[in-house]
Amino acid sequence: RVNRFSRILSAEIDWIERFVKHAPSIGNHYESILRDLLKEYLPSSLKVGTGFIYDSLKHICSPQLDILVYSDDHLSPIHRRGEFVVVDTDVVTGVCEVKKELKSTELRSFIGKTIGHNMGNCPFLTYGVQNIGIFAYNCKIKTTTLVHILSEEIEKYIRKFNSKTKDGKMVEFGIFHL
Repeated sequence: RVNRFSRILSAEIDWIERFVKHAPSIGNHYESILRDLLKEYLPSSLKVGTGFIYDSLKHICSPQLDILVYSDDHLSPIHRRGEFVVVDTDVVTGVCEVKKELKSTELRSFIGKTIGHNMGNCPFLTYGVQNIGIFAYNCKIKTTTLVHILSEEIEKYIRKFNSKTKDGKMVEFGIFHL
């Protein structure tokens, strides 16, 4: 299955790169290829789209997400037009950003735009665990650099919940979604 998946991706990429020079269209095609393959490989109970997650408790939408994996068994999308959806946090099982080539600045940006938002809960994991991914067709960033960037960005987020008392003692506040 992995070989077939890889062959399909390669064939689609080769074709689009040979004929199309419009960067936004190429990017859309890269996202579409992956969504189509996910639809083929995921269980039929899961749907794949692109769009936004609406947090009904905070009354805010997530940033735009290239791939949303969700279930509409018990709650239909708030809005659906083709592959474009706006879904409630309760139905999301995973999200993914798609990059033709992942750069360190894009990784930092993706972490920054998703880490503070409720991106849904993966029902196969412990409650509260979010399944957030990045799929890069090409990545020249070393693994150690990737880990360093992830660590820095998560630490920046956690620092927002730290404070000091008047006498200089560190206080850490819990992180949860309301």
